[in-house]
This record gives sequence, structure tokens and C-alpha cells, in this order.
Amino acid sequence: MSIRNRNTPFASLALALLTSLGLPACGDDDCDLATIQGRLDGAAAGDRVRIPGCGLEGALVVPAGVTLVGEDDATLAVTDPLAIGVELGAGARLEGLDIEAGGRAAVVARGDASVADIDIDLRHGTGLYFVGGTADVSDVTVTGPVTAANAADATWVNVLPDPGAAASCSVASCACVPGTIVSDTEICDSTGETVTWAPTIGIYTRGATLSLSNVSVAGIARYGLVSDDSAVTWTGGEVRDVVGVGLLLRGGSSDLTDLTVSRIVSGLRGVPSYGVLTTEGHDQATSRVSVLEGERFGLVSLDGRGDHGDLSIDDNGDVGLWVSGSDGFAVTGSSAVESSGLSGVLIIDSTGVMLDGLRVADTATVTRSVGTFGLQTIGDGVQLVGANEALLRDVTVSGNERVGILADVVPGLTFENVDVSASGTAFGALGGTASMASGQITVDTGLAWDAGITRMGAAVANDAAASGAFDALVEGRPDGADSVVGIVGPMY
Repeated sequence: MSIRNRNTPFASLALALLTSLGLPACGDDDCDLATIQGRLDGAAAGDRVRIPGCGLEGALVVPAGVTLVGEDDATLAVTDPLAIGVELGAGARLEGLDIEAGGRAAVVARGDASVADIDIDLRHGTGLYFVGGTADVSDVTVTGPVTAANAADATWVNVLPDPGAAASCSVASCACVPGTIVSDTEICDSTGETVTWAPTIGIYTRGATLSLSNVSVAGIARYGLVSDDSAVTWTGGEVRDVVGVGLLLRGGSSDLTDLTVSRIVSGLRGVPSYGVLTTEGHDQATSRVSVLEGERFGLVSLDGRGDHGDLSIDDNGDVGLWVSGSDGFAVTGSSAVESSGLSGVLIIDSTGVMLDGLRVADTATVTRSVGTFGLQTIGDGVQLVGANEALLRDVTVSGNERVGILADVVPGLTFENVDVSASGTAFGALGGTASMASGQITVDTGLAWDAGITRMGAAVANDAAASGAFDALVEGRPDGADSVVGIVGPMY
């Protein structure tokens, strides 16, 4: 029972003590948005303002250096579609609050901030938004309406985060008035068509140093996390059930530990999904990260660097690990890429690559339309294409349906204690010359390139008899990457 419900001398003494500590005492008007905002407006840096265990409706602004604390089951319902749930001034802190976020964003911080013990039911827009400064986030969940059961619904094909500005119809016939709200889950877009009003970004950061601990994001209709030129540290938690991209990291750096990214899907949108996608020189380090059950691509690194220990990439429909244009990329420890489609690992035009102790297994043969090459049929454990400088050491490759290792043979390839096994008609390790024009590697069994590779099972006989051209992924960027990388981040 709360203090305000106890009419005793002790309660009076406790209320006086709370007031002396800068914690407003509970009264009958405590569960009132204007009262709470008034206390915030009158607070100074270092003060704490609390919300009792009740529900508020509206939005709050926390001044610089002030802490807003929700107690018991404090809830803030944001119903204005253009509102920001909680705005944090520089150095402000938010903790202990459930937010039903129906506005543009649940929490926005510009500058240093701290957010802890927050549950966000994200109906629309963005969950957490950080620009500049240093932000610490712990024990937070951001949950949207996408689930494993409904991710393939047509609902998520066309989505927008907010209604935008009202406008007249720009085409001859409109089904609705642009910029208007059709229902709780639908709005009218600029062409006069009804689209889904949805949460599109779980967490967004730009130019910030962001530390996440035990943070989980689920059910988002486009991006779990978007990081622009930020330094992100994420320890513990998950990103799951996203239609689009789990993590998009453009520039900056990230250090991820004990994080699981799972069930990132394309749905019916027609654009490939990505578990983790890094680009624009992003520098990434991970430890015990898992990328699982993605409909299309697993972890994709474009023109960046990576250092991954105990990495697990499993059950993704397309390439599990794609590395292109890197000048430093390592996978070490007890790492595995398993049950991918097309290719378990693809290394293109990269230097300073080391795969040490990696297991690559059970890649399925898949036929895809790839770039200008039309349909390609590939099911390889590892593909090495282009001007690579790479060391594969203590690597085991097995159970891949077409080829274990398919290499565009160049002087920079080194193999140490690499075991490749195959069964049936599959090949073990084949080397040859890649053609950018045809999208194939023509095998040449006369090349001396495979010192350090041990073939086992059917690979011994099959490789010796191999000939001809094999489809290969020779383009540096996967199909659809530009469309998901090129989004403009939100501005609040």
C-alpha cells in the first residue's frame, strides 16, 4: 500500500522526509499530467521528480540534469500522433516507466542522457532517439506489433511512421486525403493511398556515444536499430521479429556482446532482409553474437572492418556472412556459419581477412536472381572472389550441397589446416578464375593454390574430375542493399 493511502502519524513524517529530499509528496492531484510537468519545470539539475503508480495521458519534458522516476506501475499513454512521449534535456534521466507510444517517438534525447527500466509499447514512429552526447540505456524493452505469426502479412508492405503534413491530392484520384489519420493503424500517404501506420525504427542514434545493456527490440516494421556515425556498445539483449533490417550501422563503430538478432524477414515487401548490415566504413567488434533464422542475409559488412569472436550465424536463407571491401576482418574463437543459402561465407575484394577456427556447414543450394546475371544456382560453404588477401586457419567445411570452398585464385590466399569434406556429387575445394562479365568462376584443376587444404569423403574424387564454370557472387553489394542503406534518418 502506498504512503499516500495511509493516514497515520508515520505517514505524515515520511511525507515530510520525502519532501525534504526533493521528492514531491503524493497528494490527490499527483496522477495529473499538468502537476507532474509543473514539478519538472520547477526542478533544478540534480532533482528527482516522481510519477506515482498510476496512468498519465500526454507528453512530458524533463529539464537538463533532472531525473524523472516512475513508481509502482506508472504508465504514460501518448495519444497525440505528432507528440514525443518524453523529451530529455541534456544530462536528464528517465527510469521506471511504461510508455504506450502512439506519437512520433517514445523517448527523445539530445545530448547526454540516461534511460533505465523502461517498457515501451511502440505503436508508431521511433522508440528511442538519441542525437549527440553520451547516453546510457539499461533494462529497456521496445516492442511493436510485428510477430513471427504476422510478419508475412500484407499489412507490412507499405508502412509510414507518422501521417506527415496534410496536403491536397496530387493525382487524379485519391482514396483518402494525404496526411490524415484513417484509423488507429492506418494513415493516408502523399499519393492518397491508405498505408499502415507503424513503428519503423526501434532505436535511432546519430553522432552519439550510446551504451545499451540488457536492451531488447522486437516487432518493428523496418529497422530494429539505425546508427549513424555513432559509437554503440550493446551488451545483452536481442533484436527480433523485424520486417527489414535488424541492425543498420552506417559509419562509426559498434561493440556487441551477448546479443541475439533473430527472425529478421523480408515479408511481402520484395526487398531482402538483413540481420546485421554495416556500411560506410563502420568498425565492428562482437563477442558471442548470434544472427539466427533470417529470411535472407545474415551479417553483411560493406567497406568496413570487423573483429568477431564466438560468432554464431545459423539458419539464414541467403549468405550467412558477407564481407566486401574490407581492409581488416577477423572471425575467431568457437565460431560457426551454418544452414545458410547460396553461400555460408562470401569474401569479396578484401584484405587483412582471417578466418580462424571457423566451422562452415550445411549450405543449401538456392536459385536466385542476382544483379545482371539473371538466375544463379549456388550452394557453397565459402566463396572467395576478387582481389582478396585472406588466411583460413583451422577451418572445417562440411555438408555444403554444391561446393565446400570455391576460390577465385589470387596470390593472397593462404590455407592452414583446413578440412573440407563432401558427400554425393558435391565438391570439396575448387579453384579457378572469376569472370565479372559472366558471374562465374571457371575451375582449373592445374592451379597450385590449395596447400594446407585436406579433402575428405567424396571431395577427393569429385574435385579431381571437376571442370567448367560455376556460378559465383562476384558483385560487391547484395541485391537490395542500396535501398535499405539509403534511408534518411528521422529528425525530431
